[in-house]
Amino acid sequence: WTESTRKVLDIAAKQLLDSPESPTPYRTIAWLDEYESHCLWKGITCEDGYTVKIELNANGLSGRLSSSIGKLQNLRELDVSDNEIKDTIPSEIGLLEQLEYVKLSFNRFQREMPPEVENLK
Repeated sequence: WTESTRKVLDIAAKQLLDSPESPTPYRTIAWLDEYESHCLWKGITCEDGYTVKIELNANGLSGRLSSSIGKLQNLRELDVSDNEIKDTIPSEIGLLEQLEYVKLSFNRFQREMPPEVENLK
């Protein structure tokens, strides 16, 4: 795993998880361990150390989807549906050229999808 990927996921995790003490299936001590590879986190799938899938649906997540998501260049699947994520969908999601599957439904996003989404496959 790369340090930049780790930082992006750390930022995204901190912004999405409103409280590490809140009980949900995906909140484990691994989210807080700075020496633990993000590839071992529940809901994160990696190949060759790169994040290729984020599957955190129906997890009680709140906060906002970070613009840092655009730095996950190898991400192919993103599912954060059925949560309480708010604010806007970041335009940086359009930078994810490998993204094949996106499910953001049943959240509290404001406005429509950013036009950059048209850049996706």
